[in-house]
Amino acid sequence: MTSTATKNPVGQSFRAVLRDPAILLTEIGWRWSFGALATLILLLSSLSVLGSIHVSQTDRAAWRSNNPTLMAQAVAGVLTESGFGVLKPVVWVLPAISLLWCVFSTAGRAATLNRLSNNDVSFRSTLVLHCSRALVTWIAGAGLLGALIMSARISLRRAEPDLWLYYALAFWSAVLLGGLYATANWYLSVAGLCSWQSGEGFLKSTRQAVRLASTHGGELGGISLIFGVVRLVVLAIAFVLCVLPSSLMATAPRGYTAWVIAVSLVYFAVADFLYISRMAAYMIVAAPAGAPQPGEAGISWRAEQAARF
Repeated sequence: MTSTATKNPVGQSFRAVLRDPAILLTEIGWRWSFGALATLILLLSSLSVLGSIHVSQTDRAAWRSNNPTLMAQAVAGVLTESGFGVLKPVVWVLPAISLLWCVFSTAGRAATLNRLSNNDVSFRSTLVLHCSRALVTWIAGAGLLGALIMSARISLRRAEPDLWLYYALAFWSAVLLGGLYATANWYLSVAGLCSWQSGEGFLKSTRQAVRLASTHGGELGGISLIFGVVRLVVLAIAFVLCVLPSSLMATAPRGYTAWVIAVSLVYFAVADFLYISRMAAYMIVAAPAGAPQPGEAGISWRAEQAARF
């Protein structure tokens, strides 16, 4: 394997993506298309729910009081009175969004990897990997919800609710489950690269991802850290650009809203660029010696990569 000491995966990944703008456009296209459809589904379902909710005058007054306790009680009262009518859309909205994400992400990732590598990516293996990521997300969400409910039950055992105990249990539960979810999601994303390299299915690609992380953990971790820091810096810049002209909300609310939307879209585009560049950097690290680098034309090297794993 070519030593990463003689090559800069981060710089090469930037050049590989910028050399072929279609890669970034494809990444933006599938992400924004999914986001637009998901937002539309959420908006329509929210309007449907709001139309079926009955809000009493007492609840309206409590909501307008700006008292957090009264507002929480008003929300709880509305949810209790509405019953299953509020939860009914969740039964189909969340699965529908998950299905959309699996389809769009599979098609988009296969297209970007094909463009980067000049290899044919297995659509079926990529679909299984993205469905697995969606399943992991569901499991993590269910686990977090269960942990929050358990934390609430534990904190309510005393005569007076122990809010500090609840916040402590909820915080560490979120940290633990978030860490496990991030780790599993990262391995599955790397497994997608392994599937592209070797042409193997879901199970073998996942095992290959574990082996790759064990042999190149430092390099992959360094790449993740660099891109994570850059993304945080970009997010901080976008936040400052949105906050600085906030005084325009009083004089030109439409202009300020348009500004915030424009800054947000630019941030999302930069975030998509950083994500696909990070994937290209992973590919550079995982590439065997003499193999074409991402963005370069060359013959397929799956057979050599499969043998290496």
